[in-house]
Amino acid sequence: MVGGRVVYVKPHGALYHRASVDAETAAAIVTAVSELPLLAFPHSELIAQARAAGLRAVPEAFADRGYTAAGSLVARGEPGALLDEDGAVRQALAIARDGAVETPDGQRIDVQAGSICLHSDTPGALGIARRVREALEDAGIALRAFA
Repeated sequence: MVGGRVVYVKPHGALYHRASVDAETAAAIVTAVSELPLLAFPHSELIAQARAAGLRAVPEAFADRGYTAAGSLVARGEPGALLDEDGAVRQALAIARDGAVETPDGQRIDVQAGSICLHSDTPGALGIARRVREALEDAGIALRAFA
């Protein structure tokens, strides 16, 4: 993009998940990021190392994905991995209001976050995004950029 400006960094996919638990991967990302805010999984190795390096680390949660009792995402292809539109709306509200989500087996876990992610490859992503935004606004939750 001509004239664009990078304002934060978010590793993607397998790199994101590896950096959540692998100190060497997290350290490499933190070194590469420099001074930009870094999005990462809450309570992850990447968040810890970014904060230790003095970077702004923004924990993020996922509205459209299920969580395990251990606080990780349910693996794609497993039951409860992808939430439908209603489920994503409920989960986004729970994240924003309570800083918690309910796992597929009914446990409540902490997911304090400064950002809520929606995956563009989730079926119906555009409709989910519209409904989540509307629900958050209707609940009086201010939407704003973190960067």
